[in-house]
Amino acid sequence: MNDLYLIGNGFDLAHGLKTSYNDFLLWYLCKLARQIFPNNYYEDELLKIDKRFNTKPLKEYDGISELLEECQKNRIIIEYNHPFFRNLVANYRDYKWVDIEYEYFFALVKLYEAFEKDRLGDYYLRELKSLNDCFESIRKKLEEYLLTIRISSEIRNMHIDDILRVDAGNGVTGEEKKLFLYFNYTAT
Repeated sequence: MNDLYLIGNGFDLAHGLKTSYNDFLLWYLCKLARQIFPNNYYEDELLKIDKRFNTKPLKEYDGISELLEECQKNRIIIEYNHPFFRNLVANYRDYKWVDIEYEYFFALVKLYEAFEKDRLGDYYLRELKSLNDCFESIRKKLEEYLLTIRISSEIRNMHIDDILRVDAGNGVTGEEKKLFLYFNYTAT
């Protein structure tokens, strides 16, 4: 008899890992806010950060709202290079939650509807390329973030670990196999 294991969204979060999009956005913005010291300026494909006045380095923050308020208080200017990324940060700040794939799909639908209405093909092709480039930059930075996450032995559930190791993978012999179908972007 074969065993089928379905591992869904939230498996990593249920094990205490900081792998949500909220965690990723906070990591990214905090990392960049710290990088402006002592150079006073940082830019990548998603945003620009400019520190106009001599302020002290920023600390670690628990939320985007805190970080953005501190930046505003210290006259640290954040400019977004694409409205899609600005909307992601705004959604996280305002609703304490963001779904990057949903927002990407919604942006694609809006572009398509505008194209259907206006029929300005070249303009919307440039907008689509810009959106896709922004999404790809976010994907690469998310991958970089996920590589920073370490699974400690305290987080690991040894019972699940044993289930996953015993007779799993290419070394399976006989009739019984363990099959895994997962809907998660981490290697939990």
